[in-house]
Amino acid sequence: MVLLSTFELLVKPIAPTDNLGGLPPAVAKKLEKAARRVVQGYFLTIANTTNSAASLVLDFIATTPNLNLVDTVIFRDILGTNDSSDLIPVAGDPKRFTSTITVPAHDTALFSLLPDLQNLDLFTGTKSLEIRGYVKLSRRLSFGSNYELLVTPEHRGTFLPNNLDDSILDFDQIAYTLPVASGGSLVTLPGFTLPIGTIESSSQPSESNLTSNRGDLLSLMANRIAELEDRLTNV
Repeated sequence: MVLLSTFELLVKPIAPTDNLGGLPPAVAKKLEKAARRVVQGYFLTIANTTNSAASLVLDFIATTPNLNLVDTVIFRDILGTNDSSDLIPVAGDPKRFTSTITVPAHDTALFSLLPDLQNLDLFTGTKSLEIRGYVKLSRRLSFGSNYELLVTPEHRGTFLPNNLDDSILDFDQIAYTLPVASGGSLVTLPGFTLPIGTIESSSQPSESNLTSNRGDLLSLMANRIAELEDRLTNV
């Protein structure tokens, strides 16, 4: 398991508007218009440079406040479609939630953790959201070949107009890359493989070849099992 990056989820005004009573009404009104709400999510691009599928686990850790399932939603985009689901709570550890994703060999996937605007309290501004924490990345199965991954964590946000009923709506976007804990985008997740011996018999060379290929076969089987588990998890 490796430390990856921080994250921050936001649905809140970009400036406080609850202490404007002492200002002239015209000034207060202008400040209220300037204090638009921002909706910000966490986006993680994962490129799998290895010859086998990479089955991964993402851990999201946050306190004061903790993450929750009501205000958040996740999306996985692997084949050009956004598949949504919820984070998975970890029993006995309220600050930790997990999710999984399998990235095919030499493919690139996008994982997103977002505020869930289907929660009407967040959408209408009745409720604000501000959750900060950090992310860890690990393998689902320790057995198999090493994973060589290129990762790019980002924050992306949209500024919403204060009045969605205005005839002219003012939207803006922001996106910025987050530093990776290792200092670079390359992340290596080592795997465990059984040491395979060779049969030193000149009379049976074919058996020696089969033995040397056995490790690759077991690694492939392990990755296929991980893919099936991931699909069942997301059903």
